[in-house]
Amino acid sequence: MSDHIIIYSHGFGVRKDGLGLFTDIAATFPDAEHIMFDYNEVDKAKNALIVTPFDRQVAMLNEVFDKTRRDNPSAIIDLICHSQGGVASSLAKLRARKTILLAPPINMGDATNKLRKYFEKYPGTIIEDDGTAIVPRRDGSFTIIRSDYWQNYDELPEIPTLLGELNTLTDLTIIGATNDEVLGENNYSVLDDSIKIIEIESDHNFKNEARAKVIDVIKEVIK
Repeated sequence: MSDHIIIYSHGFGVRKDGLGLFTDIAATFPDAEHIMFDYNEVDKAKNALIVTPFDRQVAMLNEVFDKTRRDNPSAIIDLICHSQGGVASSLAKLRARKTILLAPPINMGDATNKLRKYFEKYPGTIIEDDGTAIVPRRDGSFTIIRSDYWQNYDELPEIPTLLGELNTLTDLTIIGATNDEVLGENNYSVLDDSIKIIEIESDHNFKNEARAKVIDVIKEVIK
């Protein structure tokens, strides 16, 4: 039984380690227990990752958090989320001691525009009659985004409102990336003044030199 546990909530279309971001963070906290889990399904026959809609992500995150709390009633539990993983945690409204959101989106936009961007950005994307998108990846695999994801996407509340509510339940810190090639410019100034916002020069996934910088910030927040 650990006295400090960090739960991770990964972003869109990736596995539980957040493309290595989470494992690098975890390595800097050797005394903590680290819990990573996959939101998405993997269809090995189709060599595809199937994206889970937000309502199911929220249920999964709540289940992990509640079990961790039951099994470790006296432990400190912190939450680290990346990108859309921060949306899931905001919807779940978890009472972690500290919650850190890495490059979270502020404006999700509507599903129709999101579909169009996928079609334009990834040549070979197939949009089926029901709205399911089958997106080829560089490694030869596919990401499948079913219609239930897009429907759930359009039902999301406004993100600034969600983050304001989350800030009343946990010690919330947002770490933004100034050169976010995935989300573009995120205007965090629209958020409540009481939310702690730190921006560092980085791409969306905090790669290369930015990785050490974001880990240093996380260590300062969590200590």
